[in-house]
Amino acid sequence: MRRLWASQGAQVSRLTRVRYGPVKLPRRLARGRWDELSKRQIGELMQALDAGSGSNR
Repeated sequence: MRRLWASQGAQVSRLTRVRYGPVKLPRRLARGRWDELSKRQIGELMQALDAGSGSNR
């Protein structure tokens, strides 16, 4: 992201991750902390990984 915006003449001072693939990170989740995924979130993540691998199971 920094390089993308730098190519447009903008300087990025801070980046904040808001999601990992289909899994949105809760706003209350502090830096360096973790939260357990629900079964639904695990399923969504596994689906995204399968779709990205190009394998047919």
